[in-house]
Amino acid sequence: MPTRRYSFLRISLILYITLFSLINCSSNDQMLWGRKLPETRLLINRADFSFLRHIDFEKEKLSEVLKLGREAPYYFHFIFKELGLRSVAGEMAQLAWKRGKGYLKEEAGLLLLAEASEQEEYQLLEELAGKYLTLFEGFKHIYQAKRFLVEALYWQQRDEEVLELLEELKTFDSLAYGADPELLLFQAVSSCRLALAGWEDLFISLISIAPASSIHQRALSFLRLNNRQSKFSPEIFSFLQARVLLYSGKEKEAVDILTEKLAAIDPRSEEHTSELQSHSFTSYALFCL
Repeated sequence: MPTRRYSFLRISLILYITLFSLINCSSNDQMLWGRKLPETRLLINRADFSFLRHIDFEKEKLSEVLKLGREAPYYFHFIFKELGLRSVAGEMAQLAWKRGKGYLKEEAGLLLLAEASEQEEYQLLEELAGKYLTLFEGFKHIYQAKRFLVEALYWQQRDEEVLELLEELKTFDSLAYGADPELLLFQAVSSCRLALAGWEDLFISLISIAPASSIHQRALSFLRLNNRQSKFSPEIFSFLQARVLLYSGKEKEAVDILTEKLAAIDPRSEEHTSELQSHSFTSYALFCL
């Protein structure tokens, strides 16, 4: 959880600064953001970061944090974020990425990728992911970096590249791939936009994934906006509608749709041959709820 993550990083920062103060006593006369380094270390060792709120970072150089060591910007990113100083936290992540080294540089890169994704800056996300993959090919977070890259390509509608990279991800880590329904959405939408055979089956597979989530809502919106719902039988499309209603907390409406549309499905019919369609109405309704 985020709180536990922050606590861990705070402890790591305190231990790091304590160690740094022991091995680098010659820097005691240096100043950091208007305070002498020993005073700053003392506040950090007490887990008192309130002093950071009163620093004018338009006048003070953020790079002064490097006086605490090359690794310090990475840890201070989380401290500033916890204090609600998001712009400063972002600059700390940038500094950790540019001036860091080793595994913390790798972690800082992931922070920047996540931020670009959250801000929906997909060209920047593609650029950052490309740099990351060039620097850290073969490292432990390579799957996450490629995952961010496929997201950037998807939102830029570069569908052929999306499908190619999805195959790489599936080969790289099949378990992580299978646990990520958004990747199936990317595959289904990109295949549909390219008019590839079997794109409908991908959406049917997506419908069968539990539990109901925003992924189903996004799938429904795409099909409606692109006038693709006619490619599915009313019964099958009702499965997707029920998923969205369940995700929205409208259980009664979902059951009404299932009752009206799905009770008539004949699992012996050749028209309904997929695994999803062969489920009985009762078992699937219980599965959804």
